Amino acid sequence: MRPFLAAWFIYLAVMALLMSASAGRRTLVGGLGLSGAAAAALLLAMLVRWPFPNYEQVGLAAEVVVVAAGVVGLALARREDTRLIALLLTGAALVPILIRFRL
Repeated sequence: MRPFLAAWFIYLAVMALLMSASAGRRTLVGGLGLSGAAAAALLLAMLVRWPFPNYEQVGLAAEVVVVAAGVVGLALARREDTRLIALLLTGAALVPILIRFRL
C-alpha cells in the first residue's frame, strides 16, 4: 500500500502545482494550489519517514488541506481548465481519506 500512496501523493502534488500554474501564482486559487502541493509533499515525506508521534492527526490535516484547496479552486476559479484541474485534484485527494477510514 505504501508504494501506491507514495505515487498518489506525487500525483496530488503535481495536480496542485498545475492548478496553481493555471490560475496564476498571485491569485487566491494559485496560492491555494501551492499550499495543496506543499501539503501533498508533506504527506509524501510523512509516508517515507515521520519522527513524531502525532502522525495520524497531521496526516489527516494535510489531506483535508488538499481537499479544501481543490474545492475552493473549483468554486472560485475563473478559467474552465483551472476548474477541471481543481475537480481532478479534489477527486484524487478524497482517495487517501477514503483509504484511511476504509470506506
